[in-house]
Amino acid sequence: KAAEPANEPPRQMAMEAPQGNYWVQVASRRKRTEAEAALRKIMNRNADLIGDQSFAIVKADIRNAGTFYRSRVGPFASFASARKMCKSLKSRRQDCLVIIG
Repeated sequence: KAAEPANEPPRQMAMEAPQGNYWVQVASRRKRTEAEAALRKIMNRNADLIGDQSFAIVKADIRNAGTFYRSRVGPFASFASARKMCKSLKSRRQDCLVIIG
């Protein structure tokens, strides 16, 4: 579970099967702690857009590149709703991409 700042209420990490199949990836870092910190910063900066969305840190072992930890927000019920979120984040200069699965 992502570490939470002491002055903020805890947020729940997505642990059950998602209710949608689309996620918005907002960061990818080499260390889990860095992915968690990036996600917290992005979620705090964009709380009005992200709202109560769940989040996940997904470990990815990339051949010839090593391990990365991907920070994702979701799930979204449709590609269109995930794309809308990503487009809104990009309008604030936050890189993102829509992930299926």
